[in-house]
Amino acid sequence: AGFYHLNQQNWLRSSEMILGMVNIHWAFGMSSIAEYISAILWFEGTFINLHYLNLMYIFTFYNILVSDLYSKELIIRNSSLMLVIFSIFDNFGLNGGRNGFIYIQGVGKQDVGIAILFFFITRTILLILNDKRFNQFEVSLLSLLTLFTIQIKLSSVFLVFLMLYFYWFFLKESGNSFKTLLYINIPSIFFGFFWIIKQYLTTGCFIYPVNSTCINKFAWYSANSTKAYEEITRNASYSLSLYDYDILQWYEEFISFKINQTLTFNSLISLLLIYSFSRVFYYRSNLNSQVKIVLFVFLIGNFIYLVNYGPTPRYLMGFILTMAYGVGFFSGKSKVNVVLGLKGFGKG
Repeated sequence: AGFYHLNQQNWLRSSEMILGMVNIHWAFGMSSIAEYISAILWFEGTFINLHYLNLMYIFTFYNILVSDLYSKELIIRNSSLMLVIFSIFDNFGLNGGRNGFIYIQGVGKQDVGIAILFFFITRTILLILNDKRFNQFEVSLLSLLTLFTIQIKLSSVFLVFLMLYFYWFFLKESGNSFKTLLYINIPSIFFGFFWIIKQYLTTGCFIYPVNSTCINKFAWYSANSTKAYEEITRNASYSLSLYDYDILQWYEEFISFKINQTLTFNSLISLLLIYSFSRVFYYRSNLNSQVKIVLFVFLIGNFIYLVNYGPTPRYLMGFILTMAYGVGFFSGKSKVNVVLGLKGFGKG
């Protein structure tokens, strides 16, 4: 928080938009929309409200999860149950546990919020694809949420590929025209356009810190200066490309850190356990085969992207949540009658 998050929020509270703000501190170029939201929450000399911002994401996540446990749809109910079991396994395992499930972060970090948004967007798109029931408002809302997630952190950009497929499927199945798709996405286009302009004026790059997008003639910008910052972010994230795609060398370096070793082992064991549980206690689902392919391709593609650009534990949460939830997509009717005894929870 002290490295740049709180400092940038202070700049946002005390100044107009600064051209070339990246020259004050290179990390200010990774300006997240979360910094703008957080800057509003400074009250009475305390940062406690910034902490509540993270808790709101977690509260929303559990609301969705618990609500899904009572869904009439088998796929939704089973998937939520698998994720709940996965969350319990987070408390056990190598070095005391931790398998990639969400946790409470410190002030300024947005990884949990991104993970929850990533999970919610992916889950919702897959369920809509499976049901083939389209609502223009939902399409517009998912577009806004995807934009918002990317504005929080660029590492969630792989969601764009899922959204593009979703748009194609929407046009194909709903009979709507491309003009209609553009119309319902006007809010996303509007906010996205001004966000890119803001990014360009403060960093000299359309996408920071991607050096190849820094095309400008600003007097305050030094050519190729962003390349060094791009390397810093890749180094900090164990990018495979830095090891000349030598997977063995990269893996040895990655696993040498205790947290990486712990999370890798525990997440794989936890996923294996919930998959085994689903195979023993559930029949196979009648999930649309196309959705299964989309889920599989999206997870593989996102994994390759993360390995290349940022396979750090805190960046992997959304991916791991989606994997655990996805196990339930392949589970159908239960082989054993189980009554969920939470119906009256919280009453009386």
